[in-house]
Amino acid sequence: MERVNSMSKDDASSSKRHSRNASYNRTKLARRSTKGPLDFDDPLAPQPSLTPTTTTTEAANVPISPTPQISSSDPLSSESPLLPLRAQTPSVPPKDLSFLLQPGNFHPVNQRDIPPPFRSIPTPSASLPTLLSQGHYGAAAVLAANLLTTSPSLPQDRIFSLVYTRLACLTLANQTTLAAQESLVLGDTDSAFYHTFSPSPPSAPSAPSAPSQKDENTKISDENIVPWKLRVLCVRLQSKGYKDLKRGISGYYDLAKSARHAAKRAITVNNAEDVVRWSSRLKDLGFRVGNALIENGDLECAIRHFSSLYAFAADEAEKRALGGRLATLKIKIGDWDGAKKIIDEMVSGGESDQRAEEGDSEAREKSHQVDILKALVATASGDYDLAANQWRALLEGGDGGDNDNGRNLREDNASYAILAQQNLAVCLLYTGQIGEASRLLEDLLSRDQAFPAMTFNLATIYELKSEKARMWKMELAGRVAEMVREESRKGEEDGTEGGKKDIKKDWVMSDFKL
Repeated sequence: MERVNSMSKDDASSSKRHSRNASYNRTKLARRSTKGPLDFDDPLAPQPSLTPTTTTTEAANVPISPTPQISSSDPLSSESPLLPLRAQTPSVPPKDLSFLLQPGNFHPVNQRDIPPPFRSIPTPSASLPTLLSQGHYGAAAVLAANLLTTSPSLPQDRIFSLVYTRLACLTLANQTTLAAQESLVLGDTDSAFYHTFSPSPPSAPSAPSAPSQKDENTKISDENIVPWKLRVLCVRLQSKGYKDLKRGISGYYDLAKSARHAAKRAITVNNAEDVVRWSSRLKDLGFRVGNALIENGDLECAIRHFSSLYAFAADEAEKRALGGRLATLKIKIGDWDGAKKIIDEMVSGGESDQRAEEGDSEAREKSHQVDILKALVATASGDYDLAANQWRALLEGGDGGDNDNGRNLREDNASYAILAQQNLAVCLLYTGQIGEASRLLEDLLSRDQAFPAMTFNLATIYELKSEKARMWKMELAGRVAEMVREESRKGEEDGTEGGKKDIKKDWVMSDFKL
């Protein structure tokens, strides 16, 4: 018995020597914050708080903080950035956007590509809306970067507003490469970082109680804190920054997926305003995909894309807009027969002509578009004499064959008339009538109707006319610059946003061929 007891003691001591320490004495580690498809705040999981029908009684009693007000001086206040479904509660920590405010994110703006007459320095105290309204996009881009790096405690929507202004102004100032590099700082604007989710705990929710009436504070949103305009702009710029244009096409499709989901949620709660908004954004993305294909050089695929949109156009106005783009694209690749077929489909017959003669503005607009496309086909196919007659008929209503219908672009549509006059000058240039072509373009300049294509063509005519071309081109640049400054002065005196908003102020050297 003693031997057995001693062995038991030895075994006990041996087992004691080889055993591990009890784990219950250790400090428990906090569970790592991982997200998976079953977690409540997973971006792919259904959001029960997105519709009023899933609002619980407890959630309905939570006070909602007021929506932040956007200053009327904000140039982007025409469309406020998309906010979450409900305003953020104190339990949801704000996003840390300090990485967007680093001075190293911004590069100096190059002014060498701007002709000397346009290198006017705006008033140092000019505000951002003033610079934008006067067309000083380079200066506006510099000011936006300064505000981002020096302003203390910028709110989230103001940060995104200034970033959008910076990137958009760089693009308008012919600094697209610089804008593409700076857009990479944002990263993937559709990532989970830029999304906000419900702060409710992931426990099993109680049975929802339907509210007695629709909650007026409920807004259907994309749940992405990045404004839609900035997301769309970043798709194109980041594709250039990564030197992968196909990335831009896939990015537009990702945005279209988000837009479809938002539109479905809007339909679910019968929010007609958001249904219209998201449907309009889907149509815009369709056009942008086609433009990206053209920019990528894949014209055949672009034609197939626009053809599919044209076949499923929702209404007559959309069909006409898509038909014009599709016909122009076919003209670009030399498919004259295909372009004429599209133009014939756009013509509805004698009824439309009769309505146009009776003064129907929509019918007249459609008729002008068809006539312009016919003249473009003649111009692109090299029949400059016929094209010149057609352009002149559009401008003056004279004898122009199919276009002799008494309609005058100068009276009906000033924008179309300006383009028609420029195209007429180009046709006259190719037929050897350089003097008449120069007179037509200088007439546009005398009426303050200057734009890059016109100045480029006029500079070309100056090179063909005389050896004093450089002096004439510098004088041309000075006249356009003075016209721009005069428009800005009128805007300041009248208290408006500066005359013509569609005029380009930051002209590049190539426009004047200096």
